[in-house]
Amino acid sequence: MKIRRSSYYAWKQRKSGTHAMEDELMKRMIEPVFNESKRTYGSRRLEASLEQAGIKTSRRRVSRLMKAAGMVPKQVEKWHPQTTKAGENHEKAPNLLDQDFTAEHPDQKWVVDITYIATKEGWL
Repeated sequence: MKIRRSSYYAWKQRKSGTHAMEDELMKRMIEPVFNESKRTYGSRRLEASLEQAGIKTSRRRVSRLMKAAGMVPKQVEKWHPQTTKAGENHEKAPNLLDQDFTAEHPDQKWVVDITYIATKEGWL
């Protein structure tokens, strides 16, 4: 690259622009909200909480600033009920049909698989 030495040093000494300073201020505003959420809020929630505080910004800008600051939200897994509780004393039911589901008459063979049932008291 053919750049004059004086141009390079002038560029190095130049102060940050207003946009860069606004970004730095915005990062400082995002970080406490992110940490208060136990690092679970993403750019959408952070943008919404900033908007509630009266700060107008875009989700894209919040996302960009989060990436620059290394703020990666945790992904919380959705809860799924435990469907099987096989222990040491678990007796396995015998396979009486042995995959032969053909029947000569209706209502001769019934097959059911109840993995879990939700009740008022909890999961069965």
